Amino acid sequence: MHSVELLTTFINERTGLNRNTDGSLQPQAGLIDEAESVLQDHMRQIIKANKENLKQVKDILLALKETTAEHHQEMLKYYMYIVDKIATTGGTDVIKEMISALDRTLFGIEEKSTRTEETLKRRRNVLQSFQQKQRDFLQAEKKQNQMDTGSPHDHHNSLPESRVTFRSQTDWTHAHSEL
Repeated sequence: MHSVELLTTFINERTGLNRNTDGSLQPQAGLIDEAESVLQDHMRQIIKANKENLKQVKDILLALKETTAEHHQEMLKYYMYIVDKIATTGGTDVIKEMISALDRTLFGIEEKSTRTEETLKRRRNVLQSFQQKQRDFLQAEKKQNQMDTGSPHDHHNSLPESRVTFRSQTDWTHAHSEL
């Protein structure tokens, strides 16, 4: 490892900045492990978008404020903002809309300060992480439901039923002799 890489790794470990050696942000920039765990652990309640459950999730995030490093406070507020948005819109579809809005701002032609651009990228990372957690949760739920119902058509190991009609015994014999 080169000295620049070592220095970058050292700084990232100490500050949580999540920078690459060229100074750009890494994909996990903006993510707060504790807040990510809260979202993961409460995904079912978040997806249901019940205001009371979402208030509980927000309260748990708020409690993290006391133990979260100063440089993560701004992003912790963003996690709470996301939960509020889900509560006010009544669903997680708002996440996709928020990502689109950030993309339009990030990749638009207007000038942005480096700080603003990096804040937008961090927010986008948080939203994309949320989206991935939601996909993983829904996929696991679907798989569990398939196992619970025992539906053979939903399992990857089952083959689709196929029906072939042969005009004569000769056609059938010919088809099977080629196997």
